[in-house]
Amino acid sequence: MIKSCGCKIVELGHAERFEYFNESDILINKKIIQALKYNITPLVCVGEKKFNSNYNLRKQVLRKKLNIFFKNITLKKNKEIILAYEPIWAIGKSKAANLKYISETIDFIRVFSQNKLKINKNRLKVIYGGSVNKKNAINIINIKNNDGIFIGRSAISAEDFLDICKMIL
Repeated sequence: MIKSCGCKIVELGHAERFEYFNESDILINKKIIQALKYNITPLVCVGEKKFNSNYNLRKQVLRKKLNIFFKNITLKKNKEIILAYEPIWAIGKSKAANLKYISETIDFIRVFSQNKLKINKNRLKVIYGGSVNKKNAINIINIKNNDGIFIGRSAISAEDFLDICKMIL
């Protein structure tokens, strides 16, 4: 249905879908498979529920989710996946994760996902979402391993959204 409307990307796995619609990691896996089957790029949200300064514990949580998300997924040559790292504890708040936290987590997500999917870095984009706003957007976009930003509440105001776009272009 969404393909017939001209959509090329579909967002999957947002924290609110888990919370309000009882979606599961297994269901996200099935949705990724369907999106790829119909030549739609999945933009898959992944993040941890609680702030965890212990990098190894954070990796453990994300590894478990990504293993389920990517079960039985093989990317054909012309396919790609976009991952949106969204720490659930930062969504809708006034404060995003700090830059070091974002950077090290994106690095883990990228390397783990490339290895799991057996793809090179050109076929996987990892972006950050989670309280991106006019005050922090430029710093977040400039993290060297970050491929972009995923704007939520700050896009509700067209003026704020345009201000962010102007800053980063």
